Amino acid sequence: MKLSEAVRMGSQWADCHGPVFRGDACCAYGGIIKAYASEKKKNYFLIDPSTIEKAYPLLGSRAIHPVTNQVTFVHDIIVNLFEGSRWSKSAIAEWVETIEKKLDAERANTTSPADASVESAKAEVGLPAVLST
Repeated sequence: MKLSEAVRMGSQWADCHGPVFRGDACCAYGGIIKAYASEKKKNYFLIDPSTIEKAYPLLGSRAIHPVTNQVTFVHDIIVNLFEGSRWSKSAIAEWVETIEKKLDAERANTTSPADASVESAKAEVGLPAVLST
C-alpha cells in the first residue's frame, strides 16, 4: 500500500486534532498507523512509529510544503496540514499522491541503476527538481 492510500484509508475514521488517537478517532498520522495495522491485521496500539517510517519511507523524505513553500519532511507536512491548516485526510492523500506520481515518473525515466541512485539521493535531500509542486 502506498502512503497516499494509507492516508486515504485513514479518512474512514473520525478526525481528532491534538492526540494521535482519541477513542476510534485519529489524526492524519494516526490514520496511517491504523491503515497499516489493518493491512497487517495487527492492533494499531502495538505499532511502533519506526515501523511506519520503514513501511512508508516517503515520510522521511523532504518535500515542499504546499502552504508555506518551505522544504521539510513529508511526515511533518502531513501533521501540519492536518493540525495547522485543517486539511482533510482526503486532501492530504491527494497531495501525497502528487509526490508519489512525480517520483514514479522520475523512476520510469531513469535509464540505469546509477541514475536511480542519483535520483534517490536527490529525493533524500529534497532537491526542487524532484519535489517542485
